Order: sequence, then structure tokens, then C-alpha cells
Amino acid sequence: MLRRAHTRFLFVLLILALLASLRAGAMPQFDSTYGPLPVFELHSGFWINLHHTLYHQARLHRDTASPDKTAKTSGPALKTPAETKPAYSAAEQKAWDDAVSYYAANLADKDLLFSSELVELKNQLSDFEDCDELTGKTKNSATLGCPQN
Repeated sequence: MLRRAHTRFLFVLLILALLASLRAGAMPQFDSTYGPLPVFELHSGFWINLHHTLYHQARLHRDTASPDKTAKTSGPALKTPAETKPAYSAAEQKAWDDAVSYYAANLADKDLLFSSELVELKNQLSDFEDCDELTGKTKNSATLGCPQN
């Protein structure tokens, strides 16, 4: 008889625990100051996009310079018609080529997701998504501490 009462008690306790967890899980999350918390917060920052584009271009540059059939490719290449490619001035083209060369020499061999150096760089760039430029020459700018050539 005592064993049966103990089993009933445990069963009732289990039911109460399940009901309590369902009730707690159904309650919306509220921040006392701002209301419900967002599930996602999406950003598209210029500096992060530029970083990823330079990284991708550097890997393409590296792969075409020394094709290795055993190595894994960096992914599909975007094929754009010549008339849709931007026309750069000589100075802009040199700056772009220098940036791609820097990325090819220093960053292209590192994994974009798992290299601590690239993760730290991405985090720094995301902090400056509202900055107009990163050289520190204007009022709305930031300094990264990135190596300068």
C-alpha cells in the first residue's frame, strides 16, 4: 500500500512538473525596458561585405595563380558579363589590386569561419558598420589597428 501511494505521489509530481514547464515555456520573453526580444537581428554592413568580397577575390586569385587539382575549390565563381563590371580609374584599380594582393598573401589561406585572426577582424569590422571610413581622418570614422602598407 505504501509503495502504491509513493508511486501515485511521484506520478502527480511528474504531471505538475510537466504542466509547470509548459506554462513557463509558453510565456513570451519580455525585456522590462524594450518589450519582446527579437529572434533575429539582421545586418548588412559595408565593411563586412567588402572584407568577404576581398577574401573571395583573393582565394580566386590564389586558385587561378596556382591551380591544384587535389585542393578543394573556394566555391562557385560569379560569372558577370564584361559590360556589367565596374569601370575603375587607374588609381582605383591599383587600390583594388593591392587590397586583393594583400588578402591573397596574408588571409586567403586562413579559414574564414574558424581562424581566430579572421573572426577577430570580422568582429572589429562589425563594430564599425556605421563608420564612413576606417582611416581616422574624418569625424565619423574609426581606427581598427589593422596593419597598413
